[in-house]
Amino acid sequence: MAHNFTTNLRHYLDETGQIPINMLPEARKMASFLTALVESVTSHPEEAKNGINTGLTCPVDRCGGLVSGQYHGYISPITWKCPKCGSEGDISNWQHSNWDFTDPDETEDLNLLKEAFNHFFDPSVLESGLPLFDFPKKQGRKKAPSKKFDHYLQLKISLENTKPSIWRRIEIPCTSTFWDLHVAIQDAMGWTDSHLHQFEVADPLTGYPLFLGVPHEEDIEPERTIPEWEVRVASYLTLAHRTLTYEYDFGDGWVHKITLESIGKREKEVTYPRCTGGRRACPPEDSGGPHVFGEMLDLLENGKPAEKKAAKEELGPYFEPDQFDPSEVKFQDPEKRFETYFDEF
Repeated sequence: MAHNFTTNLRHYLDETGQIPINMLPEARKMASFLTALVESVTSHPEEAKNGINTGLTCPVDRCGGLVSGQYHGYISPITWKCPKCGSEGDISNWQHSNWDFTDPDETEDLNLLKEAFNHFFDPSVLESGLPLFDFPKKQGRKKAPSKKFDHYLQLKISLENTKPSIWRRIEIPCTSTFWDLHVAIQDAMGWTDSHLHQFEVADPLTGYPLFLGVPHEEDIEPERTIPEWEVRVASYLTLAHRTLTYEYDFGDGWVHKITLESIGKREKEVTYPRCTGGRRACPPEDSGGPHVFGEMLDLLENGKPAEKKAAKEELGPYFEPDQFDPSEVKFQDPEKRFETYFDEF
């Protein structure tokens, strides 16, 4: 039996824009379907104008059909239909949600805007078929995330394969992109951003890994790297999917586990991001990775005098493995860091 669903996405989200963790199972199932469908359609808006197979299973019990989704423009609801049971629906108020992957800087429907603009011109010019104007294609970084935000994400950054563990706890705006998070990790850990890096997250639709970073032409598969400044952290790091990994310096292989611990309400008079905790000093750059670094720490503590001296020279005269003070962490402006980074490359 066919059903018709008219849904407002915001009715399934809490005040932070996430699916509530204590939601009833049936409601959570529907919320997961709606958010995944919005992400599938808005990730491919041009293709979705004619309808696309989302790969999602129909929410009607015991149907099992694969749902198609259709995009009708930024101001319109997203619609879906199941060809198996005939059920269909529309999703309103999906704009600006964590699952909205449309480009916020692009005019929504350029054709409609052109038509409205053309009404002000001489009909003979229009009949000539000559274009009156064209829209430039955007290049480079998209608009920086809004400085206005109501909530922050509390993250724990753990450097894997280190013993004793090296970790940091930071709070970042919920509007932060993965580029902003990259800069925050570098500053909180104590790295110098001297090597390449990459985030790895699970695709919420397929479970397959996705890679976010800075695409380089010399990469073997440059197209597989999603520009990290175009994607919000909250799009992938949620209360339902709390972890991702960040690798820095592919030669040494420093892998960080990023865990979303909580979502908090922004505090007045507090500057974000901020570091609220942590343990032990960051390894020096080019120290060989976790295994070599661990061996040097062992020599520093238990080696013979000559071995201790050699390890001290290798790690640097000012390196103190037990020292870390959260209050000394200073965060750079991601916008300025972005400009500096690409000037260097």
